[in-house]
Amino acid sequence: LRVKQRTAQLEASNKELEQLSIVARETDNAVLIMDEQGNFQWVNEGFTRMYGYTLEQLLKERGNNIIGLSANPNIARVMAGIAVHKEPLIYEAAQLTRWGGVVWAQTSLTPIFAKDGTLTKIVAIDSDITRLKESEYQIKKQNEEILKKSQKLQKAIEVARKEREAANAANQAKSEFLARMSHEIRTPMNGIIGFTDLLLDTNLDEEQLEYAHTINRSGEALTTLLNDILDFSRIEAGELSINPIDFDPEVTAFDVVEIVMPRMGNKSLEM
Repeated sequence: LRVKQRTAQLEASNKELEQLSIVARETDNAVLIMDEQGNFQWVNEGFTRMYGYTLEQLLKERGNNIIGLSANPNIARVMAGIAVHKEPLIYEAAQLTRWGGVVWAQTSLTPIFAKDGTLTKIVAIDSDITRLKESEYQIKKQNEEILKKSQKLQKAIEVARKEREAANAANQAKSEFLARMSHEIRTPMNGIIGFTDLLLDTNLDEEQLEYAHTINRSGEALTTLLNDILDFSRIEAGELSINPIDFDPEVTAFDVVEIVMPRMGNKSLEM
């Protein structure tokens, strides 16, 4: 009876192992079985497809232990940890292939324990995450480019802000200068116009009266010019208003001639 029970157990175990072997053989993941020390015992076809090594080639060319094979710099501590904590552990690393390429793999290390709690085997299952890593790299690169462009844009905005402030300050200084200049010139000009008005009220002969009127018109023309200069400040401030007024072009031309006529007296010019 015991022999039959033992035989049945062995048959069930062999069947289970056969099913597990089929799964391990057909999966795209790389499966590596090790003893409790991390020494290689078996690899599946997925391991050979992913890394290019059969078990014999792996033992001959890369050694017989995972500590020498893994690209994880902390693999020794990882192996010690799974034996102590008795639970699977997952990490990512860039692994070299037999043909010189690099495969990014997510490795799941699972400890296998006997009924008495003794560690008997360790199973490593690697999933190829190279495309995922490449996508992450592209996303990171794009984010860095976006960050650089954003920083350049911020610098450009800051430069534009400073230039705008400088331009506003220059316009303000110009407006203040024009207002001050207008005030400084307007004060004596008002004196000239005022005294000319007083002069016109005195007894003047015809020639003196003509000269006095010319002085008065020149003063008023200069006052108009000062107002026109101040209009530039009003234009920049958006406060300029245009008022239609009646004027006679003939009178304007005559006034201009009257103003420049004294300076033309000693020159051979005709007006």
